[in-house]
Amino acid sequence: IKEVKLLLQNTKNSRNIHDITFKGLLRHNLELANLLNNELNLTEPIVPSNIKYIDAQFIDDTFHSKDSDLICEIENKDNIFLIEHQSTVNLIMPIRILNYTRELVKEISQGQRCNKVITPIIIYTGQRKWNVEKYIGEFSQKILASQNIKIGEYILLDMNKYSTEELLNKKGAFYKIV
Repeated sequence: IKEVKLLLQNTKNSRNIHDITFKGLLRHNLELANLLNNELNLTEPIVPSNIKYIDAQFIDDTFHSKDSDLICEIENKDNIFLIEHQSTVNLIMPIRILNYTRELVKEISQGQRCNKVITPIIIYTGQRKWNVEKYIGEFSQKILASQNIKIGEYILLDMNKYSTEELLNKKGAFYKIV
């Protein structure tokens, strides 16, 4: 709590004060455990002493540094909670969460397979009703429906399906160098 008071003294923006308050409070294991145990339908309650905080800073696609509000894992479990506090409605939250999750997987896996279950959580304390999709698929369908684009889907052009002879007979230099 002392850390929160110190940060608050050095902050003039009321939105930042709000964010710092929540971040500071939830960095205390007992407070975070109480919140998660009260709000999530867990099979076993989280023991405060089993919470381990992860400091991670992400570089986004525009090479800007981004901090997630709070990332923690539960010792002896395969869970990582990615917790974001929002005091305003953010219509692109599904994309932000997807990006944070992607960057977190890169950070913790270090090129190895990530066996952790990452659970993004948004804590919303704003005045307006939260009206943002919770799933990137719903978001993409709503935003991109008229363009017939599916986020995360791709077309595979597998050149291995052709024999050398078939490649040489195709039009264009690309096939010859494959």
